[in-house]
Amino acid sequence: MTHRPPASLREASVYLYAPNLEVAIETATQAAAGRDVAVMGGASLIQQVLSGNLVDSLQLHVAPVIFGSGLRLFENLEEQPRNLTLSSAVATASAMHLLYTIERS
Repeated sequence: MTHRPPASLREASVYLYAPNLEVAIETATQAAAGRDVAVMGGASLIQQVLSGNLVDSLQLHVAPVIFGSGLRLFENLEEQPRNLTLSSAVATASAMHLLYTIERS
């Protein structure tokens, strides 16, 4: 997902443009043909996919770095609470990798 196309395109790359996030996810799901689709991005994109119930799981990588500014990941979400179930947790020297399944209501 991007708001602007890249400055240069690689020859073998494929870019698909969608009018909104829902169509982008639907297109990626169809192209994946039964395989997983990953959505990677900053807080704004993650908030959108969580609010739209467009994902089944949430993978967080928590690194020992504190930034002084930026968007908070779990702000601006709908009031509806979501239950998360921890599926896996892997600790490494550089980060804690957490995978949660999002329970549907």
